[in-house]
Amino acid sequence: MKKLNKFTALISAIALTCSSGLFVSAEEDAPAEVKVSFNITDDMSPALKTDVTLFEDTVTTTGICSIPKGTFEKDGYEFSGWTVDGIEGFVGGETYLAPEGVEEVVFEPVWYDPKDKNFHDVTYNLDFHGEIIDYPEWLKDISAVAGQMVTPDFTEIQIDGAYTHGLTIMDGYNLVYGGHFIMPAEDVVVTPIWFKRITFTYLAGDVDRLNGSTVQTFPKNEGSFTDLANSDRFSRDGFNLVGWLSDYDGKIYKPLEIVTCPDVDVTFTAVWEPKTYNVVFKQGNGGTNIKVEGKTDTQIICPEPDITVDGKYFAGWKTESGEIYQAGEEYTILGAKPGAGIMLTAVWEKGTAPETTTAVTTSGATETTAVTTTGTTETTVAGDVKTGDANCDGAVNMADVAAIIQHIGNHDTYALTEQGLANADCDSQEGITGNDALAIQMLLANQGENLE
Repeated sequence: MKKLNKFTALISAIALTCSSGLFVSAEEDAPAEVKVSFNITDDMSPALKTDVTLFEDTVTTTGICSIPKGTFEKDGYEFSGWTVDGIEGFVGGETYLAPEGVEEVVFEPVWYDPKDKNFHDVTYNLDFHGEIIDYPEWLKDISAVAGQMVTPDFTEIQIDGAYTHGLTIMDGYNLVYGGHFIMPAEDVVVTPIWFKRITFTYLAGDVDRLNGSTVQTFPKNEGSFTDLANSDRFSRDGFNLVGWLSDYDGKIYKPLEIVTCPDVDVTFTAVWEPKTYNVVFKQGNGGTNIKVEGKTDTQIICPEPDITVDGKYFAGWKTESGEIYQAGEEYTILGAKPGAGIMLTAVWEKGTAPETTTAVTTSGATETTAVTTTGTTETTVAGDVKTGDANCDGAVNMADVAAIIQHIGNHDTYALTEQGLANADCDSQEGITGNDALAIQMLLANQGENLE
């Protein structure tokens, strides 16, 4: 499977190659030393203003050395510069990086005969995947004699969907950008290195509650380093953007992660994670806010208020959209706009709370049974579990439903006993929830309103 190259790996390699000795612990071996020398022969002499002492042997622990400035003279020849391999050339003031593992570098002088009339041509091969690109007007061929230092034109060539960066000579020898080569006794063809222009497309994905744009595209260059889009590229109520799924290699990348652009277009789809909210239940009337934690698209139980208000009764929790939830009911967290929270406000009505009635269907007939929530706690009854008998009175009826709802809403005041907890947990989920109360109501509807 294809993979996007991680920039961090490249940085580590560069650090090891170019900065040895800077990040080596005391327990590791000392940095490798590279001896650098310039082969100044007896038949050559320094030209005017050349300080020959600068060309004495040196040792570097980084593999990097600077070419001293200066020229030399030799009967019948002109000095071109220096070379290590007979192909690439260097002049004073430039920098050379020794290949890894090399212990000694010897620079040899390069000469050419100024009377040599045997010129050789340097031309450019502008073949792009079988298509010949016309020479730009500014790109000129070069003529030189053997031994002359040639600096080819590195100027970027642009066409639809591609561009050049760097040059190759002599069977795949890549020149350092802005570098030179020593003209051989034959013609040379210089081949530009082509890179494609590609597109990174970002998609918000097939999800709901999105704000603003859902797709964005950006042009990129093959082989270049780039950071991926940040987590704020798209906005979705109730969710954080935590990654980008690449269709190029199937991997998930972090926002702002740096990668190397491949040679094809890439589509990144947002990876979303639900936010965690502290849902605020505002009691008002001097009461402190009650906070219940939950994630987007999960349910929480609305709490019972822990205050009372003279002359008023609690009528429920009101959402910003006007919906009313009673204590003990499930509230589904749908998320909020970015930067906003979720709050429900207590509704206090004048008077006393009306008696709660629950309709129970028995054998096709509908009967109304009054359930009064008095806030009393039943005494624990030891013994085997009696499914549904939350208040441990030996029977299963609507009073058990009320006991479960009270326990959920304010278990500090209306806590079930240990036996009651065991009896009340009668659905398929562990723990006491509103589904347990619903299960008892369904049981009563099918088998009678009072089960001994």
